[in-house]
Amino acid sequence: MTGKDRDMPALWKAIVLTAAVAAWATGAAAQQRITTCDREIEALCREIAGASAEAQEAFCNVADGARDPAEGDPLRTTIFPGHADAVAAIAVTPDGERALSASRDGALMLWDLETGEALRTFEGHQAGVLSVAIGPEGRFALSGDEDSVLILWDLESGEEAARLVGHDDAVTTVAFTPDGKLALSGSRDRSLFVWDLRVRRPMLRLEAHRDQVNGLAISADGATVLSAGADQRLILWEIDSGAPVKFIPSNVDAMTAVAMSTDGRTAISAGENAGVVIWDLVRGRALRTLRGHGGPVTDLAFSKSETHALSASQDRSLIWWELETGVALHALQCDSTAIGAVAISPSGAAAVSGDMHGSLKVWRVGNF
Repeated sequence: MTGKDRDMPALWKAIVLTAAVAAWATGAAAQQRITTCDREIEALCREIAGASAEAQEAFCNVADGARDPAEGDPLRTTIFPGHADAVAAIAVTPDGERALSASRDGALMLWDLETGEALRTFEGHQAGVLSVAIGPEGRFALSGDEDSVLILWDLESGEEAARLVGHDDAVTTVAFTPDGKLALSGSRDRSLFVWDLRVRRPMLRLEAHRDQVNGLAISADGATVLSAGADQRLILWEIDSGAPVKFIPSNVDAMTAVAMSTDGRTAISAGENAGVVIWDLVRGRALRTLRGHGGPVTDLAFSKSETHALSASQDRSLIWWELETGVALHALQCDSTAIGAVAISPSGAAAVSGDMHGSLKVWRVGNF
């Protein structure tokens, strides 16, 4: 019996189940369409992930038919099992062709988003990796771990370019400036560091948060950075001087992630009380709180047009939001585990999520 033949029982069962999902989706007329991945299908996905390339391709072709992109429904197109522990952060390369995942297993993995192939594994951290970012040119990446160490990686060679040490606790978030000359990191030690990557040394230590820093977003001009903390507030900083220029209290929620619009006037934040908040950064106030998740929101990202956002949660779901109306357009629920990270490709056509099982999923979200 060939490897392809051995794959067929699981494959045909998956085809039947996926066809049933497709029939249900065709008949659904609700304004908010809920995409639910049956646990049995999820188990088959994992089984087929170890099957032959022919079987995987056949299943993916059938699964892709379960939702019609023309109708605006997001699709889960690929599953990438690979990490031995939870995925904590994801970054997509500027060309949108690859994704870099950071895991609590201490490794980073570089993925081809078209084929699902693991191109390279980066091992150097001695603790779980909590944060990752890719530079504007796509050559370098920066990751931070639970032992307070940051590593600058050369994605082309797979080698460490530098180790950056300065924080006193876990590095929870990292980001590059648009010119790639500087990077910023936030930590459980309540501080932010500004790193000069040209000399691989810290420039400034920014301190004003009263609790751990969980998210960073750098303005398009590279002049300011917005930090989100467990102390229930956002702080806008001037990067050159390290001076805080605006404090924005939420008074509601410990914030877990933040993203800033290109014009620097709007931000969105994720919170532990299951909410997504839209912020007016000019006036320093909340505009709207989006409710839909049933558990803490772990990560979020703007769409390319910044008219929509995607949020991930411990409730095992992703929600695709229309920001102007606050309407949850799609709720994507899959598997029995929390989702810890999400990123949207620069083209806006695909999103990548990472879960507590160590798997990544690619979703077709449309060019919003």
